[in-house]
Amino acid sequence: MRTHRVACARSQASELRRQYYDCALAPNPRRHKLCLNEIGLAVDTLQINLRAGEKFSASFLKLKPQAGVPCLQFDDRTLLTETMAIGRYLEAPRPSP
Repeated sequence: MRTHRVACARSQASELRRQYYDCALAPNPRRHKLCLNEIGLAVDTLQINLRAGEKFSASFLKLKPQAGVPCLQFDDRTLLTETMAIGRYLEAPRPSP
């Protein structure tokens, strides 16, 4: 697994810290990254290599038993694992782009 920081234009320090589990080749995480860039939120991103089977690692299965990306975890351990739920969360603070 590879970790890197995705820095967006308008990061807000008062918000919860987020960890986004991603795969560069998967379409749903790509949609979220476009949304993140547009609204200016910064998240820590952890790349999950689906081809290498990292989604079946014990640590990832503990996080998401369905073994897929995306996942969005907050520092308070709240976890969003469904694509639509993550999209709604990203859209909620700023309903129109």
